[in-house]
Amino acid sequence: MGNCVGRADDYVLPHNRHKWIAKCGQQVARGLLDCENSNLMAFNRKYAATDAALNCHKSLYGRCFDPCFPLPSEMKLIDPKIVRELAAERKSAKGAAVAPDIDPEAPIAGKGREAKQSGVKPVRAAREKPTACKHETPGSTPADLNVYVVTWNMNSKVPTSNFADLFDVSGDSYDFFVVGFQEAPNFDAKSSISEVLGNKYCLVESSVLLSLQLFIFVKRSLKPSISGVKVDKVWEARLSGVMGTQKGAAAVRLVFADKSLLFITSHLAAHESNVKSRNSQCAHICQSVFSRSTSAYSCFQPSMKVDDMNSRDPGVSSNMVEESDVVVWLGDLNYRIELPRSLVLNSIKQGRLQELHAKDQLSTALRKNQAFKGFQEGPLLFPPTFKYDVGTDNYDTSVKERVPSWTDRILYKTKRVKAELRSYDVISSVKSSDHRPVKAHITLKNLL
Repeated sequence: MGNCVGRADDYVLPHNRHKWIAKCGQQVARGLLDCENSNLMAFNRKYAATDAALNCHKSLYGRCFDPCFPLPSEMKLIDPKIVRELAAERKSAKGAAVAPDIDPEAPIAGKGREAKQSGVKPVRAAREKPTACKHETPGSTPADLNVYVVTWNMNSKVPTSNFADLFDVSGDSYDFFVVGFQEAPNFDAKSSISEVLGNKYCLVESSVLLSLQLFIFVKRSLKPSISGVKVDKVWEARLSGVMGTQKGAAAVRLVFADKSLLFITSHLAAHESNVKSRNSQCAHICQSVFSRSTSAYSCFQPSMKVDDMNSRDPGVSSNMVEESDVVVWLGDLNYRIELPRSLVLNSIKQGRLQELHAKDQLSTALRKNQAFKGFQEGPLLFPPTFKYDVGTDNYDTSVKERVPSWTDRILYKTKRVKAELRSYDVISSVKSSDHRPVKAHITLKNLL
């Protein structure tokens, strides 16, 4: 809850609270305690779940809060506007009319009738029957968080007109968009992404290390559930490539409801022979990201109010990759296929991609626990993403004739959270780089 002092119900006028408990039951008033555990969206969804619960929230806000005592910013999350938006989303999903505006400052009419509508039973019913969301898909529930992840090595090329192909904005399926760029050119990535996603989404935070860039966007209606946002960058000078490009990692960590989410994009050492260097860089990033180390190669930049990360003893090391509940790692990891080019091309042409998996360096590293310990990846059912002749579907025809490889990957690991990989694929329509973008749809179960 950031710098919020005291418990949520400390901000309720005592005499009004007693009246409310007498009329509607202690359980209803204690709904405010959801906020004490930063479970703000659970509170909002509970009071948007039914019309009776919505009226209950209107009375709760209008009668119990002191208009002369401004709530701290964290508590403004318990706002009728947010609850109203969730209720409208519920009604829209059912094909019903949008709930009318609720003004907490307006006089409350029909007090006796409303007291009956806002008793304990409707709230219990709301808790037992969650809000139906428009993004609900088979196998998911309104409590699930749908995350769209995309990684792309841009090859220092300004994106073309099909930049929007990077994002699936059809319908209302995704709650988070996680976007990682490597070798990004000098362009306004934030504005470009915002334009594609539209007003429904807003930027949570970005982490930019020269050409290595990470952007986290979220539905505006879910922004109140996010706290403790932090940014970090890990690099080492000798890992840098040509001027303007950067090897290393950029990361964003946040708390959603009561779960910690860590997103990392990285660009690791190139060339087939450097597999041990890539494994070592993975270990270095895991140890350095958000650590209290004074290493010149780790930059810690808190982006918002301090939280538990800044309360650690400086001498105590931490591993945020191990401690976070959800970690999504994306980027140009640069692992290669250790086979002759002619054999790889022939397998791709005949659709026998499984023949290449055994010689994929990252698959081997995961299997032998040599790097990305505890992470998992979806099946590689798409063709290798590197190296293409720019603007074509032809693999490298230059004098170097690079062996096609799956250099661009998305990995994830969880604890205390069940994750389901819904899709993992290449975006073949974007051809302005020598890399193809890769996307994934990950559902985090029962996170709300």
